[in-house]
Amino acid sequence: MKIAVCDDNILFQEEIKNLLYEYFGKLSVEIRLFTNGNQFLTAVQSADIPYDLVFMDIEMPGIDGLETARQLRKDNRDLFLIFLSSHTELAFDGYEVDAFRFLTKPVNQEKLWKALRDWENLRLSEERLCLNLGERSQVLRWSDIQYIQSENVYVNVVTAKQRILVRMKINELEKKMPESMFFKPHRSYLVNLKHVHGFDTKKIRMVDGLEIPLSRRNAAEFRNRMMNFLHR
Repeated sequence: MKIAVCDDNILFQEEIKNLLYEYFGKLSVEIRLFTNGNQFLTAVQSADIPYDLVFMDIEMPGIDGLETARQLRKDNRDLFLIFLSSHTELAFDGYEVDAFRFLTKPVNQEKLWKALRDWENLRLSEERLCLNLGERSQVLRWSDIQYIQSENVYVNVVTAKQRILVRMKINELEKKMPESMFFKPHRSYLVNLKHVHGFDTKKIRMVDGLEIPLSRRNAAEFRNRMMNFLHR
């Protein structure tokens, strides 16, 4: 994951960087710091890997945050922007450039956490998987998949509307899946936490009524993951 912070206040840069490390963990996120809009736009043009999320101060010397965002939107309509400012009256200006959220300075940790959770949920819901079905391919949103069941060298990918048989091993899909959305309760299943209807220490009941075995060694971890998912 790659995040940019564009703000002319060096102390604030460090503050929000540390908050982001606390939320995501240092090993799972790369954070780049910029002090003005021109510096950030130059970096975006030369970046091999695009940014997933940008924190942008509205008030900066030279090209301000809004103008920086306008320039950015010419080539990238999908990038998530969170605007920062100590002046709440500037929040409405962010709608002009499709800002995802506006946070006031100094940043409240609880509101930052809420914004990050909302961003993660939206991002995960839009991620897609392409299945190779021989002469054709099918694209699915990960969020639409209820569960995946292994059958030797095949897997059944199950949604509310269809059941798709694909020649591949479940471990291949496990490497691709959004980790915060799916859980492997048993060696033959991957379940989407969004589509869990209920569970106990031995089984998971999905929304379609299927009961999936839950191994004893995975029961406690599944309960924790489910509770965390429900409180996102």
